[in-house]
Amino acid sequence: YAKSLASQWVWAPFDPACESLFRVFAIRIDSTQSVLGVIVHHLIADFWSLGVIRRDLLIAYECLVSGRQPATAVRPLQYASYVAGMNSWFGGMSAARRLEYWKECLQKAPSSLFPEAAAQVLKTAVSHNCTFDVDRRGTAALEDLAASCGVSLFLLVLGAMVCVLARLLPSRDVVVLNTFHGRDDVRHEEMVGAT
Repeated sequence: YAKSLASQWVWAPFDPACESLFRVFAIRIDSTQSVLGVIVHHLIADFWSLGVIRRDLLIAYECLVSGRQPATAVRPLQYASYVAGMNSWFGGMSAARRLEYWKECLQKAPSSLFPEAAAQVLKTAVSHNCTFDVDRRGTAALEDLAASCGVSLFLLVLGAMVCVLARLLPSRDVVVLNTFHGRDDVRHEEMVGAT
């Protein structure tokens, strides 16, 4: 029953014109178990934000279970400030001009990056994994380097990966896609919003 009810909530379409784009529901399974569901529309939160929301919910839950009051998280950067900064960065550029800017930037990108070709590429792509562990000392050194550069650890590692790929691949251009973007400052890591 709970799975069916949760499925109804998860797959119910959003109407941004007249309803909230953030849904929360709880289903009581029995006297000791419940399910909490959180559904966030991509217009208000990117993939990275989901991790921040999940972590905050788990911390709040642990506090409540142990009888403590959850602390109110103060974000170093609010989403409205981020948007104002982005608008400033674009120099007041209109949305149409921004679209033209990105079209120009991506003009030489491989056609396989775009949705109509992506499915075909994924069917024929060959990929490999390279897994390794970084010990605490190495992690601390990377975090210090990222902080000294004023970037997040993610951005530092992404930059390193792009440098390695640029040296190994025959092309000088390396295009990297990810499920979140616009988090080029450590203050952005705690921000919830659709970057």
